[in-house]
Amino acid sequence: MNYMVGRWSDSSTFSAFSAGTSAWNWTSNLGTIAPQWDTTTGRIEAQIPISSLASTGSAASGSWSNLDIELAYQNPSTGTWTDDDLAAVNYRLTGAGTAWLYGNTLGKEISSLTTDKARYATTDTVNVTGRLVNTQTVAQSGATLTLHYTHLGATVGTDQTASVNLAAGQASDFAVAWTPPSTDHQGYLVQATLTDSTGSVLDTSQTAIDVSSTWEKFPRYGFVTDFGDNYNQAAIASRLNLYHIDGVQFYDWQYKHHLPLAGTVANPASSWTSIGNIPIFAHSVNSLISAVHATGSSAMNYNLIYGAWAGYGSDGSGADYHQGLWWNSNCTNQGNFSLPASFATPNIYFFNTGDAAWQSYLFSKESDVFSVYGFDGWHMDQLGTLVGNPTYTCAGTLVDPPTTFSAFITAAKAALNKTIVFNAPGQYSQQNVAGNSNLSFLYTEAWPSNGQTSYNDLRNVVTQNNTWSGGTRNTVIAAYPDQNYSAGFVNAAPGFLNTAGVLYEDASIFASGGSHIELGDVDHMLDQPNYLNENLLMQAPLQKGLVNYYNFLTAYENLLRDGLTDNSNVISLPGGPSTSTTGAAGSVWTFARSKTGTDVLHLINMLNLTSSDWMDTNANKVAPTVQTNVVTKYYYGTGTPTSVSLASPDINGGAAQSLSFTTGTDAGGAYVQFTVPSLNYWDMVWVNK
Repeated sequence: MNYMVGRWSDSSTFSAFSAGTSAWNWTSNLGTIAPQWDTTTGRIEAQIPISSLASTGSAASGSWSNLDIELAYQNPSTGTWTDDDLAAVNYRLTGAGTAWLYGNTLGKEISSLTTDKARYATTDTVNVTGRLVNTQTVAQSGATLTLHYTHLGATVGTDQTASVNLAAGQASDFAVAWTPPSTDHQGYLVQATLTDSTGSVLDTSQTAIDVSSTWEKFPRYGFVTDFGDNYNQAAIASRLNLYHIDGVQFYDWQYKHHLPLAGTVANPASSWTSIGNIPIFAHSVNSLISAVHATGSSAMNYNLIYGAWAGYGSDGSGADYHQGLWWNSNCTNQGNFSLPASFATPNIYFFNTGDAAWQSYLFSKESDVFSVYGFDGWHMDQLGTLVGNPTYTCAGTLVDPPTTFSAFITAAKAALNKTIVFNAPGQYSQQNVAGNSNLSFLYTEAWPSNGQTSYNDLRNVVTQNNTWSGGTRNTVIAAYPDQNYSAGFVNAAPGFLNTAGVLYEDASIFASGGSHIELGDVDHMLDQPNYLNENLLMQAPLQKGLVNYYNFLTAYENLLRDGLTDNSNVISLPGGPSTSTTGAAGSVWTFARSKTGTDVLHLINMLNLTSSDWMDTNANKVAPTVQTNVVTKYYYGTGTPTSVSLASPDINGGAAQSLSFTTGTDAGGAYVQFTVPSLNYWDMVWVNK
């Protein structure tokens, strides 16, 4: 620092100083109004001549400078000064016609916090890493970093602490090992707190830990699409790990749908062209599989269950038209789906998944894939109602495709012994397969054309899947909120995703007990069913918000999707905003779910919405207005409430807080009443009984 201006609280003098060798040298008393301090509000207003901050003349308009705004106390007996508070501001000197620009650098000291894996086995050690940055222009000494671990708000183990001493502007990485409890399928929140030498909090940051022997119980599904020659696979896996993605779909990596392995098992091809006419390199696929595995995630091989490219009968693959699915009963007009002219094949032709010969053929081709590449499972895709109706075998027998899928899945599991994930677009065939024990979890691509239009419809998908599977499988939903809007852009000239639209959708899915496949590659968010599309990009607020939401999904997995069932208990907000149990626009959406000993309440703030459609057609859904001190009454039914807690991905990084409460009885029955301090997008409250 080169210049200082200041006023003592017991003086009206406003003085300027310049930096000397070891002390500040008084330069002059300023003629401007001395700084005014309103002790009621804490606001300080000061007029500083620009000439006082320059060696000669005045700094030019537009010049940037770092300013430290400091409150200090001087002991009148000893003359000793003690820093009380310090705010660092990066300030631009502006002309009269330009708005002020400034940025406070406090609260930026923990610049990163993450774990080395998205999922840990019960015997694993967790490695937490991060970076600390001293954003001040003075040394930071005697600070303390504390790592605090919780499970559903309860402290786990002993806090870990470390002393921190950083020179001005210095950055330093840290790594801490933590041994979690060996209990399987548990989520934990990690909170890092940096305090200065007086105990004042400088910054906090959060991450999450999932200790699970398998990813299928709590899937956080992502995807990858980049298999080029020069991509940094470790960087891709690292970015997915930031969001705790524990299963990764390798989208359209394969050669042909009916011939997924390029080359042979003995001599696999080093490169090939995908259906999108994109070069794919074997070394990139292998490197990415290894990188994904290093973060504790599973790599899923994507392929259709009944597709073949044009020319399948003459390419030497062995695919046979007799196994096809036909739109006419006389073995003419094979069912197919037309593709854009830029694709490697003009059509994908459909085959009969109920045909044992087709099963044998395709499973052998998939077996070849698993022999060459270290995939952990098969992500089975299908095209839902686009397959057509009616459909026939070549011999003229009527075929209802959904009735063949469960047996196909069972046969695939027996033949390959790999993890199976099956897409039911628009819930097409989901009821047929949901009870199949060979499925790891249920997967639904939401289609508005099939009736999934509203936020409540997304919740109903999760509820239906829970019902159809007997509560034995969790749900992943694919839903692309800005799909229509993205059509107005191209990859070369992209637009931006609407943060509010994405967070409303994630809040709805996560609170309902599902998860959302939306994140892939390096900050690539899905805006179209074609995963290669990158017409819309994520801005920084959305990236930061999603880190918080995925931390929350991971840390509170046991309250979100661990054996809960919906209940019909009433949640009211006496004297507060209007509520809805169906996610109606202009209301606070309220619903509750239960597990043994605990009721979990969800409040989603939709007061600023004018439509309950989850698809943000014009990418213009408005962020909520934060509601404060929301009195909430919950009619809990049986049991006796013993505690009430709240956590939100929108508040303090998901850290839990206890709420005081009262109980009573009125015409609606026994209730517990408490006050929600703040409701932005989504709050979760749990009542232990």
